[in-house]
Amino acid sequence: SKRSNCPCYLKQRKGKPEGSEQETQEENEKQSKKLEKGTIVALSVLLGMKYVFGRIKINRDIDSAQVRKKIDSIVACGGIISPFLVVPALICLDNNLELEDFDGHTITKDTPNLSFILVIIDGQHRFEALKQLNKKRVREGKEQYEGYCHLPLIDNCAVTTLLREANSATTPWGGRFLQSLKLMIPPNSLS
Repeated sequence: SKRSNCPCYLKQRKGKPEGSEQETQEENEKQSKKLEKGTIVALSVLLGMKYVFGRIKINRDIDSAQVRKKIDSIVACGGIISPFLVVPALICLDNNLELEDFDGHTITKDTPNLSFILVIIDGQHRFEALKQLNKKRVREGKEQYEGYCHLPLIDNCAVTTLLREANSATTPWGGRFLQSLKLMIPPNSLS
């Protein structure tokens, strides 16, 4: 069975749901649940709650070569293994950051449904890779891969600090690290 029948990841939030009064009440209760800092939430759950995603304008542009690498990683691991870091758009705006959606439209405090916009601080390449991969999997009638979002504890740091720390350069494993890993893992368990 499919994990999610959600439409496009970036579809705008609709108005009140249609259907029975009970369905409307259940949908309103679902939407009224606030995300708690420090939690990890499945992307399909957030989309079901009508959240949409944006980005900080100063963050790096999407690099198609990186997206291809992320697609390969998602396929190799059978899904996303590292959650996206997300912060509510209002917190970013309160930190004087300029925001936009993934179509390039500016997000301001006057943007409709601002409380349902989460800004990806770290993971925009994984997000794009997951979006492209799942679009293809839906066309092929295959189950979609799930993604996860982490709402970090940011009470004691600015969003800019979180952005800088989450995007600091790292060196991929290689050389002695990779050789040591291969020695610790039983033969035929690495692909």
